[in-house]
Amino acid sequence: MAALQQLIAMPALADVLSPSSCNQFLSCGFKYYCRKVLHLPDPPTGALTLGRSLHAAMGANFEQKIETHEDLPAAGVVAVYRQAWADSSVETEFRDDENPKELKELGEALTVK
Repeated sequence: MAALQQLIAMPALADVLSPSSCNQFLSCGFKYYCRKVLHLPDPPTGALTLGRSLHAAMGANFEQKIETHEDLPAAGVVAVYRQAWADSSVETEFRDDENPKELKELGEALTVK
C-alpha cells in the first residue's frame, strides 16, 4: 500500500522532463547527469566571458561618470576590461569556433568606441 501511495504522489513525467531535457539526455547522457542531477554549472563560453568583461568595463566607466560627471579615460576603461578578461578567461571553455585572442581584441576595440 505504501508503494502505491508513493507512486501516486510522484509528479507526472511531463512535469519532470521537458522536451529540451529529453533532447539534452539523448545528445549526451553525462552532460544531462551533470546539469540536472548534480546541478553543476556550465562553464562560461568565450561569448559570455566577452560580455562579462565588457559589462565590467562599462560599469566602471558609469560609476566614474555618476561620481564625477566625467568618463574614465579610454585607457582606464581598457584596463578594467583587460583585468576582467584575465580574471574570467581562466575558467572559460572556448568553443571550437571561438578564438580567445580575437575575442579579447574585439572587446578591447569595443571599449574605446
